[in-house]
Amino acid sequence: RLERNADIRTMLATRPTHHADDATNADNADREPSVPELDQKSFWRKMRTTKEEAKTASRLSWSSEEMSERDAAVLAHFFRCMPLPALAHLGLSRTEIGDTGLATLAEALVRKPLPALEILWLCFDRVGDDGVCALADAFRRAATPLLQELYLSSNQVGDPGMIALSDALLQGSLTHLACLCLNANQIGDAGVMALANAALGSPLRHLQQLFLCSNLVGDEGL
Repeated sequence: RLERNADIRTMLATRPTHHADDATNADNADREPSVPELDQKSFWRKMRTTKEEAKTASRLSWSSEEMSERDAAVLAHFFRCMPLPALAHLGLSRTEIGDTGLATLAEALVRKPLPALEILWLCFDRVGDDGVCALADAFRRAATPLLQELYLSSNQVGDPGMIALSDALLQGSLTHLACLCLNANQIGDAGVMALANAALGSPLRHLQQLFLCSNLVGDEGL
């Protein structure tokens, strides 16, 4: 009997403790994804500004700065870690961020919204449906509640991206939107019809300018 009790005590002592593992996993889930210090230094040098200046800026215009997907990850990390209550204008056109970079930025905005952002430029960024769908999801989660102007011209946005964006608009995610520019994309009839459906609802009552030139819209969409 003594030997049996000793065996039981040994089993209890060596049994895995899942509670500690669960706590560790929770801590890891909450921890911010690490970004190499070298990447951060390279990013701020390329943007020709400092992190301290960006923290209080009302306008960040980083178009035509050869921003890559890797740079987008650094910027997303900055968005997640720093509250930016004054940022009203964000220009990221003519970059190389693509779908992956935009999705990374959109995810960061879900976690840390830009409450004062009014103007967002994302033209000539090699962005397609995946990136715009991620952006639309961020809009649905109130990432930019005061956005007034959205520029997505000269990308590869098709009907799936347009439908996702229209769904976000229909849900009242961008009630202040006054200008929507989607020239030179790949949007067809289905995308335009989804946008028209959103417009029928009242969420776009402030929309004054809509640009859809050089897309794939046919008679049905018109």
